[in-house]
Amino acid sequence: MTTEPVSGLPKALVVDDHTISRAHITAALEQMPCEVRQAGTAAKAISTALNWHPDIICTDICLPDANGLDVISEIRSKWPKDKALPEVLILTADPGVTENQDLVALQIIRILIKPISGTQLREAIGHIIHRQVSEPETSSLDPELKKLFRKELQTRLPELDSSMLAFDMNKAVTVLHQLIASAAICHETALESNLRALDRACRQPISITDLGDCYTALLRTVRDFQSREGVMQTG
Repeated sequence: MTTEPVSGLPKALVVDDHTISRAHITAALEQMPCEVRQAGTAAKAISTALNWHPDIICTDICLPDANGLDVISEIRSKWPKDKALPEVLILTADPGVTENQDLVALQIIRILIKPISGTQLREAIGHIIHRQVSEPETSSLDPELKKLFRKELQTRLPELDSSMLAFDMNKAVTVLHQLIASAAICHETALESNLRALDRACRQPISITDLGDCYTALLRTVRDFQSREGVMQTG
């Protein structure tokens, strides 16, 4: 059973397993305005797309249960022949994705490299749907995003800590990947800078002392952020 549009607005499906990125992208699209639905997994994305028939799909590539490009390929293969294929916008933190041959095969040319501002996203979507986009005067989402980021840190820092203790740099980089995106979206410059510094340290040969210094600097910035946000929420 399919769900037909009721708003008359362009329909956009946001596919990303990162809660804060999904909320950020969704808010930006709703301000255009677009009718937006979300999916955090490949399975949910495919099901939603084939039942809802969005005009636009904004998708990350790294999903927990599949590659985002495989998701697009499956959606296209099962798409009703009497409906226009959805436009696809790839949102990724990997600048090397433009060399991915799967993009060429799928004829996907619209790519934005994370972190992505709301303005960048609206301009890209506006170009796709041929609509002039004006910048909203204010955003009411920022405080909510910072609350989500605070909770994310509480959840992910123990994972990062155990990875560092075990010298599992691959796991550490995976955790840092999403935390960097969250810090950028929330405009936490100092925290983003220290997260990126630790990310670089985890990706190259470095002494244990220097690695520890990077991690200590990060934890200090995290405590400052958590303390500030805690005061703001109780104040």
